Amino acid sequence: DTTTTSQDAGDGVEQSQERLIIRTGNLSIVVVDTETAVSQIAEMVESNGGWVVSSNLYKYSETAKTGDITVRVPADGYNSAFEAMKALALEVTNESSSGQDVTDEYVDLASRLGNLEPTADRVRAFLAETENVEEALAVNMELSRLEGEIEVIKGRMEYLSKSAAFSTITVHLTPDELSQPIELAGWQPKGVAKDALESLLGALQGLVSFL
Repeated sequence: DTTTTSQDAGDGVEQSQERLIIRTGNLSIVVVDTETAVSQIAEMVESNGGWVVSSNLYKYSETAKTGDITVRVPADGYNSAFEAMKALALEVTNESSSGQDVTDEYVDLASRLGNLEPTADRVRAFLAETENVEEALAVNMELSRLEGEIEVIKGRMEYLSKSAAFSTITVHLTPDELSQPIELAGWQPKGVAKDALESLLGALQGLVSFL
């Protein structure tokens, strides 16, 4: 018996389908100079086949800036890129990495597409056999519905494929100047107190500069 069921076809696609893993990484690092580090990351990524999705710098004081940069890198170079970015840091304060396996969804979409496209072809053939306007309109409506569903599936498959081919890494950068502890008369504020004191000092510095 040479008949192949849709389940058999789906199993065949799944067995031949390479695993699709969407990888995402986050880094928080302390660097000597934020602008320099952002430029180094962008240059490194672009020279290795990736690109910068977004890049932002925030002025914290007259001499210090914080920033963040999000990049896409080829999936097979994810680990090396992640480690290279860590190597730019004086200190890594936080790091995380995750992966989402979308292979099953991709295989299911491919199976649905394999069923829909022949169906759409048969419906197109019916157009030549319609005998009146009403029949032609009904066939065209069904054909439009099928073609719309096919386009949605193709778009989702392309999105999954591209997302798996290029991994995303977001890096948050803090200059070394801001990472140093504040000490006043032997007191080292932390957490909310440290943030509040830094904001106050920044405001006072701005007032002095204005005066």
